Amino acid sequence: MLAPQLRPAAVLVFFLIAFGWSWGWWILGRPVGVSDLSDDRFTNILLCGSFGPMIAAFVASFVAGGAGATKSWLGSLIKFRAPWWCYLYTFLLLPLLALIAVTMLGMEAKIGWAKAAGTLVIAMVPNAIIGGIVFGQGPLGEEPGWRGWLQPAAEKRSLFWAPVFLGIIWAAWHAPLFGFESFRQGIASIPIWLTGYTISLIAASCAFGALYRWSRGSVPICVFAHAVLNITAASTSRLWTFDSSEYFFWFYVVVLTIFGVITVCVDRLLGSRITA
Repeated sequence: MLAPQLRPAAVLVFFLIAFGWSWGWWILGRPVGVSDLSDDRFTNILLCGSFGPMIAAFVASFVAGGAGATKSWLGSLIKFRAPWWCYLYTFLLLPLLALIAVTMLGMEAKIGWAKAAGTLVIAMVPNAIIGGIVFGQGPLGEEPGWRGWLQPAAEKRSLFWAPVFLGIIWAAWHAPLFGFESFRQGIASIPIWLTGYTISLIAASCAFGALYRWSRGSVPICVFAHAVLNITAASTSRLWTFDSSEYFFWFYVVVLTIFGVITVCVDRLLGSRITA
């Protein structure tokens, strides 16, 4: 399912369900007194809310094209067959960029450079699958909706503006979580943090959208890419010493932006050959 129809009714249904489901869990289901994302009382609620985009895509695909479109969308969820280099690109490029960045900046590795580098890059596949997908939150519930339905539909209108649109929508969808200081990496100013956060999600949308096209419509590739993004962030901040959480936040915004720019350049230069 590479390009579903961008019908107004289907898009409206998608937004209503994606935001309504997620915000309902995160706002109405939030226990009194919860002030940190790591609070055990909020963990399952956070997870349930993350499936809003997936549920929205299921319904919106039917509104857009009936049972046939829904069947095609469901098929994309189990489409693991993709060029081998797509998997290599997905699992290695972002952690390698993070490794190059911390090395160039002279960051001190907490467990020794070689061991930290091995954990970040070589062990990325099992870490992303186990830590990012099985025990993580986000990839499974989000990517079937964002990349599996909405972004390819938006790309039918504009390949350039689609990831910008997705990045803004993706950031706005997280709005109920903005109040958690841990979600904002300790940055007090929400407008300043939101600017960097939105830029990072636009960059991620550029990269994930390209991977979806290169893999000829594989949602699992995007799920893996999302997990790699999360685990690269967690591993880098855990394995290297940063002056502050705010410093790390902007460090990762820059790394993600470079990742997005590289992917866009590859897509512009080789995209037509890749998807031919």
